[in-house]
Amino acid sequence: MRYLLGSAAAVLIASLTMAMPAWAGENNPVKGKSGTITLDGQCDVISFTYDQKLKLFGVLHTGCDRLSKPIGGIGIVIKHQPPGSSAAFTEDVDNGNGTTTGNFYVIGYPFITGSPWYMYQTQDGVNVGLAAQGTYTVTQ
Repeated sequence: MRYLLGSAAAVLIASLTMAMPAWAGENNPVKGKSGTITLDGQCDVISFTYDQKLKLFGVLHTGCDRLSKPIGGIGIVIKHQPPGSSAAFTEDVDNGNGTTTGNFYVIGYPFITGSPWYMYQTQDGVNVGLAAQGTYTVTQ
């Protein structure tokens, strides 16, 4: 499933390069240190720790349905055209019945309040769809 989700993620990234707007600004309070964003209108809180040497983010995702069991992950920054960037990470959510749901998040980067986020989902590693989208707020 992870390989299929990775392939689906690559296709999504390629398709988003033309569809996503550029995000401007140098005010990036998360880059180079720990930080937190909340997805506006959602219970989700995503904490990032940037590793300058590896150019990766450690990600810890909590939300209404995840408060008792936060989901850890690794994220990357994707540069795309038109000029801009996105942070992206994947996670596998245990559905409690022996199945998992793969989530793929694309978040406007640099992290600036009001930037967009998109969440894509798959349960079979083949069919991927947009499950939610909105803006976010930098909280730390």
